[in-house]
Amino acid sequence: MLRELRNLSFWKHHGVTSVIAFLLLTLARTNGVNDSESFLTITVRSAVHVAVAYPLFTIGAHLAMTGLPQRIPLFFRALVGCWIMAPLLAVIAPVATWMFGVLPLHVYEGTERADLIEGIRLHYWRIVIGFATLGPALWLFLNFEWWRFKMGADMPLRMPVSPVNRPSVFPQGAAGIVAGPNFVRRLSAEKRGALWALTAEQHYLRVYTNKGDDLILMRLSDALGELEQADGLQIHRSHWVARIGVERLVEEDKRLFVILKNGVRLPVSRPNNAAAKLMFAELPEEAEEAPESISRTEPHRTA
Repeated sequence: MLRELRNLSFWKHHGVTSVIAFLLLTLARTNGVNDSESFLTITVRSAVHVAVAYPLFTIGAHLAMTGLPQRIPLFFRALVGCWIMAPLLAVIAPVATWMFGVLPLHVYEGTERADLIEGIRLHYWRIVIGFATLGPALWLFLNFEWWRFKMGADMPLRMPVSPVNRPSVFPQGAAGIVAGPNFVRRLSAEKRGALWALTAEQHYLRVYTNKGDDLILMRLSDALGELEQADGLQIHRSHWVARIGVERLVEEDKRLFVILKNGVRLPVSRPNNAAAKLMFAELPEEAEEAPESISRTEPHRTA
């Protein structure tokens, strides 16, 4: 089941897994040693804990997986990211449960603000240890497979990548419409199709196909390693295009652009102009403004 979840988009996956986390946490607590609390109290407390801890674990794991050195295994990077959030959660989670009126009275002496502060002071490190052990274990169990798949860590060893400014032109039909089938599997199901282009957006990669575009967590250099035999060209340090995805070339103010079949315009760096004109020689090249039918929209950008 968890392997099937990796095909979902970011929000769908984390929506489903947060619900699973809530159900598992509620089930564990209803079978715990404290039988004096009502089922409603336990349910609300579990919902509050998941609503607070799940996003923070996700943020911490994401920052660690993308920020720590790549030589550290992905699993340990994610674990470190979760651990970093534990001291913060040891304060935020009790405050949140207190605000919703479901503070565990078997730990705290009462429901007043002074009781909350005193309880946090007395039990802080015990709470930290709880969030640093059970929290990351549950988060990694539900999410690590998805992140590993989206970041390409479970794919075969990649071939060497050509330097950025040394484009490689592949013969027509080397991969064609089925270029990078394993690569396209990372996209949400409704966006999988013929690969048209890739655009780097910080730690993410926007993938254009004939079914639309999607974001995945991956470096452009890693993607090019998988697509080295594809029928395409790296036109810029941030852009790669497939032959089948290009509609035309446009030259404006001595700068060359490729227009994808979906209307997106991507710039060609000057060192790659000759290679682009050679690869797309059969396509029309325009020196004037792009016609009204062609979108002037630049690639998506993240903040």
